[in-house]
Amino acid sequence: MCTNFKVLAKNKGQNSNVVIGRSMEFSLFMGSKLYFRKANRDFKQCLYDPYTNKKASEEIADKFQFEWHGKYGFVAMSAFNEEIATDGINTEGLYVV
Repeated sequence: MCTNFKVLAKNKGQNSNVVIGRSMEFSLFMGSKLYFRKANRDFKQCLYDPYTNKKASEEIADKFQFEWHGKYGFVAMSAFNEEIATDGINTEGLYVV
């Protein structure tokens, strides 16, 4: 189970500051590392084959190959020594936990 929190600090005469955090209470070591991606990058990814939990077969890859353009840069935590974002925030302040 994970715990998410948001702290809102009201500063005198200034806008409020927000701090977002998350704990990850997994019993499994996820091999997480911090990684960055620049803005305006093209991405291409094929999903894992849900039936074998391995890289997708050709048949699956044909159906589940995704491509998109990343307008914003981001920083994220990886999982299982691969660039799978588990938590991150983009350069516009949108975050996912």
